[in-house]
Amino acid sequence: MTVGWDLVTGRTLARMLRKRPRFWRAKSTLQASSATTQTPGDNVPSIPTDIREQIGLGPQSDVSTLSLNQQTDFLNRLYDELQTRSDPNERATALTCLQDFCYYFNSVPTPLRIYDVKFLRENLIAAGSEASTYTGEVLGKPVVVREALLITRELNQPIAKEIAKLVHRDAMINSQLHHRNILQLLGIYEEAPGSQPLTIVPYIERRSLQNILTPGDLLGADNFQDILLGINNAVIYLHSLHPPVIHGNIHPGNVLLSEDGQPLLCDFGFSIFHREGAQTWKSRAGGRTRFLAPELARDEVDPFRPTWQTDIYALAMLSFNMWTGDKPFPELVHDREVSIKAAKGQRPKRPTRTAIRANIPQEMETVFWELLNRMWAQNPAKRPPGTEVLERFTEIFEGTASPAGTKCYIMIGLSELWNADRVGKYGTHSSATALPSPKSDLGLAKPAFTSLSGQSGLNTTVDPSGIPFLPDVETSISLDRIYQNLMNLSKDSDAYPQLLRRLQDLCSMNSLLPASLILKDIAFDRENVIGKGDEVMVYKGRMADRFVAVREVFLTPKEWTSASGNAIKQLVHREAITHSLLNHPNILPFLGIYHETPTSPPLIIVQLEDESLQDLIWRNGLIDSKTFQHVIIGASRAVAYLHSRQPPIIHGDLHPGNILVNEAGTCYLCDFGLSRIRHEVTRTRTTIQEGGSMRFLAPELSASASKKFRTTSGSDIYSLAMTSLATWSGKSPFPEVWNNWEVISRVIRGERPKFPSDSSIALPLHVEAALWGLLQDMWAHRPAKRPSAPIIVERLENIFELNP
Repeated sequence: MTVGWDLVTGRTLARMLRKRPRFWRAKSTLQASSATTQTPGDNVPSIPTDIREQIGLGPQSDVSTLSLNQQTDFLNRLYDELQTRSDPNERATALTCLQDFCYYFNSVPTPLRIYDVKFLRENLIAAGSEASTYTGEVLGKPVVVREALLITRELNQPIAKEIAKLVHRDAMINSQLHHRNILQLLGIYEEAPGSQPLTIVPYIERRSLQNILTPGDLLGADNFQDILLGINNAVIYLHSLHPPVIHGNIHPGNVLLSEDGQPLLCDFGFSIFHREGAQTWKSRAGGRTRFLAPELARDEVDPFRPTWQTDIYALAMLSFNMWTGDKPFPELVHDREVSIKAAKGQRPKRPTRTAIRANIPQEMETVFWELLNRMWAQNPAKRPPGTEVLERFTEIFEGTASPAGTKCYIMIGLSELWNADRVGKYGTHSSATALPSPKSDLGLAKPAFTSLSGQSGLNTTVDPSGIPFLPDVETSISLDRIYQNLMNLSKDSDAYPQLLRRLQDLCSMNSLLPASLILKDIAFDRENVIGKGDEVMVYKGRMADRFVAVREVFLTPKEWTSASGNAIKQLVHREAITHSLLNHPNILPFLGIYHETPTSPPLIIVQLEDESLQDLIWRNGLIDSKTFQHVIIGASRAVAYLHSRQPPIIHGDLHPGNILVNEAGTCYLCDFGLSRIRHEVTRTRTTIQEGGSMRFLAPELSASASKKFRTTSGSDIYSLAMTSLATWSGKSPFPEVWNNWEVISRVIRGERPKFPSDSSIALPLHVEAALWGLLQDMWAHRPAKRPSAPIIVERLENIFELNP
């Protein structure tokens, strides 16, 4: 019968081993002893005050003078204290303290010690430049015994002793790792007191990934995906811990496959155990040199300082190895050649044929190759974190990934956004780094990402001072990913306005948009004008099999290159983001932005409808009562929708020319935001409103041309009242007054239009009375007295229920 290691049984065995006799007493103040192994006061780790109190250690107690038994007692108390802590920050503090003392005392707590391990060095499984592994047995269960080759039997040698201390320290860290794709550490075994520490892990009776990737034994499609995603998940888990754990040595030899085919990442940190004994990492790297990030091999950098970016580089090379069946740089024989080429920025060539091509949909191969190139980027700051890699891998395997979209670049303090690397499927690193750098702003977005990804770890804040290796860098940001996150986010979420504002800012200051909002192949003729204003021209165009309206801000070429022209471009991009996220039956759908050439001004593309309300009223005669009802209720509902958004959207230029009506009588509100663009063209509100729309302008906006241009929800309500009156009467407000400036003067003095007694729309008297009362409330002189849009909708619905 084949003997294997059951991981569940393994965990049970680990618990059994840790219940063996312990050598610590009940909590009490520790006393110093003359039998010591440390020099008193020699680099003793600090102990936080709260931990001192919890383990019963007096403020004056000197742990450097403890005997061996007391050292074990002290480590056990720290270990018990660690188990009682659930808060991530508190656990991190306790774990740091405990691992420091494991290193200082060159020991581990009793729960991490394993006894009665049976093994013979003749039962060798594998031997490398760093360690040898043997089969062994504990309580009748098979285990693997790892022995560091650089640790000799005589532990008094400085290098060997230092490495033994590192083994004990990292065993403490590894014992706290619990993930289905990480090989469990069972504990530390010493053949005799004071002898070299041996690491005990479960025996997995399957080959390593390195063995499987040999010629003639290729991965199947399912295995490829499961293994790659499993390793990726393990890396994300390690990097998300508090403090983060860096593997530092990812390559196929350090990935085992369990009996159910699950990948198990192992030997994380083991390469670092040997840093004191190796002259250089390169000299002992062997085949793993091909998976080594170039910054680790440069002489000017500490060669034994891996980061999460070096893990991502190694994961990219591992992915290439699995995808092609060939090791990285298969054309190079010597590993030293690989190091030289990688340091110069060269990378493996894209394969013309792959051994396992069927594992990736053919149309996804280009996207997969793009991702690998990002992961092994020469600049570590350009590499995506594990969460983003996992999201992209998943999309590729599902066949839903698209090539990289629009990106912009900003300078950002990565240390302030360390937690942003720990978001889930929707909260990618690119999205998080698009947020403002202050932690308070980042905190607003965390709940949103957490709710989408299901990862509560985002609520933990990491002290940036604990991550000194993350500098301020130029970081690429995918506007497409942020935009997708925004669409997936609940509109009621507190994070929605924060993320929306940040995306608007990025698009505005970079004059860029997500790729999905950039349209191509729009055909139109400037001779085919269907609408014209002082600042905007509208043409009829065609996109694929549908007609569209092409709106162009009317500026001369010289004006487009001026500061005002640049500001208008920024406003167009900003408003495009806002409009694209709107979805209401009475709001004209926004389709995107079109550029005739890469450097030409932006054209706004919207859905084409029949005619404006203005044309319907003043050119084609009066409308009937049914259309009148549909128009004013539909327009009111659209305004209520805009005002309910977070943050609220103000139309700013509401009049009959900005309401379109189709053959069925459905009205569509359009051109919201263009008032801000017009204002930027002229810088004066009065000049902007030289046309007939001046008569729909609220008095607070007309009172002084020198006042700052600022529309509000109240000014929209006033304009909606005047628009409703014009629709009812079939005339513009104050039809008896010819001069628009005289209209403004009257409005400022508090005058309002007269009752439309000559309207041809047949309405019952009680409906007319109720409607007139509502309009008077809506155009109240003080904005605060005007009803809100939802109240207006409710009152209109009640009014017209009286006239079915």
